[in-house]
Order: sequence, then structure tokens, then C-alpha cells
Amino acid sequence: MSKSNERYSFCHLKSLGDYQLIRPLGIGGMGEVYLARRASGQFIALKLLLPTLANNRRHIELFLKEIALLREIKHPGIVCVLDAGVQDDVCFFAMDYIDGHDLTALINAEVVSEAAALKITRGTAIILKDVFNDYQVIHRDIKPENIMITPDGGVHLLDFGLSLALSSDNEYQCRGIGTVQFSPPEQIAGDTVDLRADIYSLGVTLFQLLTKHFPYDGEVEEIRAAHLNEPVPDPRSYRQEISPFTVEVIKRMMAKDPDERYQSWNEIIMVCDKVLRELSQKKYFANLALPGLKKNLVALLLALIALLGLVLYSRVEAARKRVERDSARLLKSVENMPEDDCQRKLEALNQLPPDMSKKYLLAVAEAKKILKGRIAERKRREQAVAIENALREIRHQSYIFEQQKQWVEAQRFWQSQLEHHEFKHESRFVTEVTRYLDFIKQQSK
Repeated sequence: MSKSNERYSFCHLKSLGDYQLIRPLGIGGMGEVYLARRASGQFIALKLLLPTLANNRRHIELFLKEIALLREIKHPGIVCVLDAGVQDDVCFFAMDYIDGHDLTALINAEVVSEAAALKITRGTAIILKDVFNDYQVIHRDIKPENIMITPDGGVHLLDFGLSLALSSDNEYQCRGIGTVQFSPPEQIAGDTVDLRADIYSLGVTLFQLLTKHFPYDGEVEEIRAAHLNEPVPDPRSYRQEISPFTVEVIKRMMAKDPDERYQSWNEIIMVCDKVLRELSQKKYFANLALPGLKKNLVALLLALIALLGLVLYSRVEAARKRVERDSARLLKSVENMPEDDCQRKLEALNQLPPDMSKKYLLAVAEAKKILKGRIAERKRREQAVAIENALREIRHQSYIFEQQKQWVEAQRFWQSQLEHHEFKHESRFVTEVTRYLDFIKQQSK
């Protein structure tokens, strides 16, 4: 979404269909988004096709394609479409309202820590991985305005207006689409694109998130030429403390040749985890420093350690290497472990005795964190699927009442689901049941 001082085309509208417009949330390449309220009191986000595009068949088709995609995609990191329509020549669709802010607000507000930027990158990569694996969809417009962060740190991906479904037989030429500062070379050149195009754009986003600068700037044609021909700039020219690990991640994500980039979202997730561990260990060992000791005392201690080391060196060195090998092997095993084995592995780690070396205990703690994250992520996906299956079953049962126009019985049935169903405390379930209950009530009048 664009900055709040941009001109909005629909500010004069007070309502649209069943929705009361409250305030603008942002402007995208094809539409404006407003906070709106339904007659039921529910807050939603309303996306309206820009008037300048309303008479353009290509953009209308892209707008309708976004609606169709969002209806199909079921993922906790992507908003759900609730309704769509046309009124007074205004094309619009309603979707879940996410209480949060996009990355531009974060970039403009404060210095983003390296760890926070990598966690956001990792969260975005997880969403893109799931969407590609489950629906074969490429986003093609990854940028800070389209990534939203909620107060609890959750990541959401917005604006699928330019996305590409690989299963489609009727796609537009990709040359010129997207936002030029974030466009990969192959997209600028009009070549065939795949998920590695999104990897490039996410790399540019990480660059800007850390430095507050675009890697390439200037006139539009100058930026396009730089994406095609110029080497990836070093983000440390803007912020010296960025670690070499993260610099390498950015450079590989932004490689000009797609074959030289990371080849999958799993690689992005794993390298983010690896760099986050490196940063965590670097911070941990930095905190072990003992400032203020006098030089003579330090020299005495070092001499004593050196003397003892002559006797113990071989044993200590062998033990250290063994711990490092075991630690690396443990972390690698949990990163590549099938999801079905994560819970069993976590239980096994919880049974380990506490009298192990400190370095291995750190590796165990990090492995537990990775496992818990993967278990929680799987539970969220399974919960989302379970809710959608439950809603599908409820709609099927309600269809019998609706076919016979037994609206009162249908209303009682939906009200009972709202009060007694096992998912009655889940916001997605409550939103959908409430929406359908409103529809049934209208029909029963």
C-alpha cells in the first residue's frame, strides 16, 4: 500500500453496497483499499478498482483474477475474500481486515534489527512456499507495501493482483508489470518467470528493510537497466554493522541469473534460520566479555590457562570438536526432519539429562525452538484446513433447508453452529458463520 498522503479517488463515497466506508488504508497498483464496516458491525477491508482502470478489459480481468485466487487460496497468512460486486460502475471486493501495518511503516519509523528483518523474510518465505506448493502461484509483486506485520509478529501477504497461476493457459506478458524497484531482471526483460522471481524481489525487500534505501534508484529506465546489468550493491555502504552472513544472503537472492539464486523457498527458510543462529551465538559470546579487568590480571590468568592447556589441550580439543560435530548434526537433523517425526524428536530432547556441555545444551535449546516452530506451523495449517472442512460440511447440511426454503430452520441450524460448534471460538469460523447467518436472516424476512 502507498503512503497516506497520496490522492484517493473514492473518498467522496460514504457507502458501497452493504458497506460503510470509514477511512482509506492505502493505494496499490490497481486499487484503493478502505476500512469499512458491514451492517452487522464487522470491520472489513474493501478493495476498489481504480477509476482509471475500470474501462480497461485487461485490468478488469486481472482484478477478477485476484478475487478468484483469493477465494481459492486458504492460508492463515493470506486474507480471505468475503464478498465481491459492482455498484455504480465501481468494482470491489471485501476481505478480512488485518490489524497491523505494512513494512513501509516499519522502514519509515525505526532502524530494523538484522534479526527482525530475517524473521520477517523467513515468515514471508513460508507463506510463498505454501502458496506455491499447494496452488502453483507466483506473486510477482513482492515489496514492503504488500507484506503486513501484526502486533504479535505475524506475517501476512497482500495484493495478488499481478500474481501468476502456472496452471493457467491465458496469461499476460510479464514485461513491465510489478514495481520497478523490486522487479527481477527476467521480469523486466519479459522472459519466463518462476518462483525465483519472487526470491529476487524478497531480496530487494530485505535490502530496503535493513538500509532504508533501494539497491538501485533514479529514473524508471535507469532502474530497469541497473536491475539488468549492475552488480548487487553492498548494503554495508548504508549500514556498516550488517553481518557478512546477511550480506551474502541478499547477494544470492538478488543474483542476476536465476540459476545462481536460491532455488526453493525451503532454502530461503533454512538459510534464514542458519544466519539467525549465527547472530544469536555471536551476541551470546559477546555478552561473555569481562570489561574492566586490569591488564596484569588478564595476563596472569592467560598465563595460567596456557600452562594448564599444555597438559589438557589434546583432550579438551578432542571434546570440543566432538561437541561441535554433535551440535551441527543435531541442528541439521531437525531442519530436515519430516513433520511427522518432529513431536517425537521434541519429546526425546526433553528427556536429555541437564549435565551436558554448555555448547551442546545451546544446540539442544535451538533444536527445540525449531521443532516447536515447525509443530506450531503444522498445527496452524491443519487447523485452517479443519475449519474450512467444517464450514463446507455445514454449508452442505444447510443446503437441504435452503432448497426447501425452510429459512427459519436454516437460521436455527446456523445459530446452533455459532453457539455449540467446536470451532466457535475461532475467528475465521465465526466470521463465515456470522456472514452466512446474516444471509439466511435476510432470506427469512
